[in-house]
Amino acid sequence: MITSTLARSLAQTVRHLHRAMLDIFAAEGAQGIWHQRFAASQQQPGLPAPTLDEFVTTCAQTIIYGVFAEWVGDQVLPSGPDQGATPTPVRPLRGGCFPTGIPREHFSPAMAGVVEACTRLLATQDIERVLRHDRPGSPLPWNHAPGWTARCEDLLMYGYEPFLAACNASLRARRGVFSTPAPVVSYLVRSVDALLQQGFERPMGLADEQVFVLDPATGTAPFLCAVVRQVYATLTSRGQGEPWRTYAAEKLLPRLVGLELMLTPALIGRFALHLLLSQSGGWFASTEPIRIYQADALTTTPGEWWEHLSPGVGASSSGGPLLVVLGNPPYANFGRLNRSDRVRALLSEYKVGLNEKKLNLDDDFIKFIRAGQWWIDQHGAGILALVTSNTYLDGITHRRMRQSLLETFTDGYILNLHGHRRKHEHTPTGTRDENVFDIQQGVAIGVWVKQPGHRGPARVRYAEQWGTRDEKYAYLSEASVATTAWTDVRPTPGSFFLVPRDFGATEQYEAWWSVRDIFPVQQNSIKTDRDDLFVDRDRRVLEQRIRTFYSEAGVQSPFRERYRVENTSSYALLPRRLKTSFHPAHLRPCLYRPFDVRWLYYAPGLTSRPAWEVMRHMLAGENLALVGMRQYDYHVSDYCYVLATEWIIESRVFLSNRGAASLFPLYLYACADGGDSRGDGDDGAGEASEEDGRGRQRQRQPNLAEGFLAEVEQRTGLRCLLDGAGDLRATAGPEDIFHYLYAVLHSPTYRRTYAALLKIDFPRVWLTDDAHQFAALARQGAALVDYHLLRLPGRGGVGGGGGVADLACPAPEGVTFRVHGNAPIGRVRYCAGPGQPVGRVGIGPDHAVEGIAPDVWDRQVGGYRPLEKWLRDRQGCPLREEDIRHYLRMITALGATNRLMGEIDIIIKEGLWNLVP
Repeated sequence: MITSTLARSLAQTVRHLHRAMLDIFAAEGAQGIWHQRFAASQQQPGLPAPTLDEFVTTCAQTIIYGVFAEWVGDQVLPSGPDQGATPTPVRPLRGGCFPTGIPREHFSPAMAGVVEACTRLLATQDIERVLRHDRPGSPLPWNHAPGWTARCEDLLMYGYEPFLAACNASLRARRGVFSTPAPVVSYLVRSVDALLQQGFERPMGLADEQVFVLDPATGTAPFLCAVVRQVYATLTSRGQGEPWRTYAAEKLLPRLVGLELMLTPALIGRFALHLLLSQSGGWFASTEPIRIYQADALTTTPGEWWEHLSPGVGASSSGGPLLVVLGNPPYANFGRLNRSDRVRALLSEYKVGLNEKKLNLDDDFIKFIRAGQWWIDQHGAGILALVTSNTYLDGITHRRMRQSLLETFTDGYILNLHGHRRKHEHTPTGTRDENVFDIQQGVAIGVWVKQPGHRGPARVRYAEQWGTRDEKYAYLSEASVATTAWTDVRPTPGSFFLVPRDFGATEQYEAWWSVRDIFPVQQNSIKTDRDDLFVDRDRRVLEQRIRTFYSEAGVQSPFRERYRVENTSSYALLPRRLKTSFHPAHLRPCLYRPFDVRWLYYAPGLTSRPAWEVMRHMLAGENLALVGMRQYDYHVSDYCYVLATEWIIESRVFLSNRGAASLFPLYLYACADGGDSRGDGDDGAGEASEEDGRGRQRQRQPNLAEGFLAEVEQRTGLRCLLDGAGDLRATAGPEDIFHYLYAVLHSPTYRRTYAALLKIDFPRVWLTDDAHQFAALARQGAALVDYHLLRLPGRGGVGGGGGVADLACPAPEGVTFRVHGNAPIGRVRYCAGPGQPVGRVGIGPDHAVEGIAPDVWDRQVGGYRPLEKWLRDRQGCPLREEDIRHYLRMITALGATNRLMGEIDIIIKEGLWNLVP
């Protein structure tokens, strides 16, 4: 691994070379050789046309890394195993600037000086010292047979990632350049080798001359190098029948193809493979026999590289050609790249019948999975072995993708490596879980096998690895699919999850009403894309900031940079700014996080994703709404993704990596403009009078499905009103029904019993047949609603029909808020001694809250601990008197929540409610 110091030094020479090359373009005419090569680079079929800066950047990076490659090659001069021959050193710069083919005599003096300076820099380096700077668990040599002496090719392959990060970190992130750790590579390669031997009757595995390997996102070629090592080891162990050099040239390299969109890593991969072969006696005078190309794999087919793998040729188990698609496709493109018609046509298979408003199926790793699936299906047999994001294993919008894979392949092996940092994953024993990559997203190895003449449904085996990175590396370095302890997974039709799920109560649960069906009008929440600009705790501060935004200063420094007043691919902010103007009516209270209401500048014509079709009903008059989550995958103590609100909500009100929270309003208003213009710049719009608000309130109707109301009446015998609350003896209103649902969703028994099902879709709620039970639960739900709106319990209803406006202060019994002076909130830490009924929250050297019970502190809402989250969001800010009052109310509300949840379960059990099968 290149040290950070060396990477920064090389990156500095890249910048010097970049400037020198731009000077050449400025000096020579349009017919000059550099201009001609640039023009030629824009005409390459199947590749995006680079800008001049991109072209120069690629050339500069490749030249400097080529100098580094020469230096690495010069360090490797042992005798090879083949007749003592001395390998030819790697000389990538011998012909000049190899990205363009321009001879070195066309280098300007400045360019030549930079190259020479880089050579002198490397001459001061000790390669053994560089090699020793591998980080713990970093790529190390593995599967080396006798005679393989150095790991300099690893240094070449794995040095590119820190080199690119030092040169251009944004390009690295945009292209998803993350080197595959050698243990991951080794597991995949050994697994493919084992499956070829065991499942396809190919005793030589990857050494079989009819096995063709395609790495569609080859990067610096770690997988192809690993295949070469595996083949060498197989032949050595079984007695090689011909010289390795002859075999490599004639029978191995023609079967290996690597495709890489970026030129620099593609060339590095060639050099690394050349260096590897040189050390083993399979060296060549040039890298020409090595088939690693700059190409977009998603626009090509294996038949373009091997004619006997063209569609329709077919495969058989009796020794015919087999295709192996192997590698680590890019992670971080989010569909912005590779948007060709061909790719879209392939992806359409994964979108059939989903009926989703938003599909998360355009990430590039999904495109590569689909392409590999299609190639193997067209050929008729083969293996698809990739390490990718693990989101597709159980994502809701990936269900058709999973079904398609199950239909195509005959066997699937899923090794879930977890490590999702944003989910804060922990091992089953509660210790820290780490990623095998330096990325946030959890990953999984997926190996899919298609036997000739057969189709699915595939038999799926699942395993998982938890723990530290080093622990996972140690396992992967030794294991393969042949030694992994697998568990059979039987994907359920409909969801087709590729991970084990305990759906024992599915049949009963699926018969209940989903909140998605109970509330016909619902929508995802508001997304501003600029919270720093449009959200604030202080109304006056926000108003002044928005006035500045609409002034000339709003598009000038430093305001523009501070608040990102610019267009992005997902948000055309500047045109919206020009079409709208400031109006104080757009300053709205918004539930930003649980129990944390902030001011939001909300104008549908300006806000990035306003969710207007549902939020307008919250603004038109008094209302109540359920905040829910369709899917979550964070490790929480129990299901907690439900909350009542009377405000509009922001998209991250709940913590989840599986989409935004949804809002289910109780009432729909006939004239629901919310006193709000559509942000069209009409400053006279939106001044709704109180009389207008009361008028609109009389024109509201419940947002409850007619079929659901009919079933409530049929089961309970209560007549359903269309507004307000009933007497719960003969009648039930929309608010009573809301409270009943709210109570059920807070039942600890319900949450435990259906924990697995609550993770994957909006909750479903059972309807009791007992009117007394309905009434009892509705009363408990009403109290919960009041507490969650920080009101004293009244009737839990809407607006004035609910409880007292605020919970009482002073503090709850036994709770003391100790504040000395005006010091800001510091480090937040909760401590409670073993067996102690209460604990202490330290929030700085002079601040503390004492007397909070552990179960109150730990109570989670929407994936957060509200008492912790609220304080952490205010670190560095002084506590105001109103802040202290608000926090004390939160303590009261969460304490009451725990009590009421226990009482709800008692009502359920005493009423003999058939909650569980």
